[in-house]
Amino acid sequence: SHFYSQKSLLETPTFLYQPSTLSSDADKKKQQNAAQLKRSKDVFTKLVSAVSLTQPSRIQSLSWPVLLDPTRHAIIADQTGSGKTLAYLIPLLQRMVLTEESSSSADKTNPNDWI
Repeated sequence: SHFYSQKSLLETPTFLYQPSTLSSDADKKKQQNAAQLKRSKDVFTKLVSAVSLTQPSRIQSLSWPVLLDPTRHAIIADQTGSGKTLAYLIPLLQRMVLTEESSSSADKTNPNDWI
């Protein structure tokens, strides 16, 4: 995906973060997905709060839904001062936190976990 915002920085953006959930027929899998989704949203909210971001820029609102999906890639282009750095960093940091949490709870006796 490629995003380029031609809107003025003065326009009020909307917050579009709505991560997708994985569909599954098993109740246990649905509960795990719901827990992962909740944790993902909690981490994202904490990261946004940590940088004192009260309202995302337009480019952040456009890019976060794509960047928060681990199966998608994006190139973001916009004018200087539009918030591109945080548009990239917040999802990256979220993915790092969630990966660290999942790897720390994994069984460390598996040699593949050491690599």
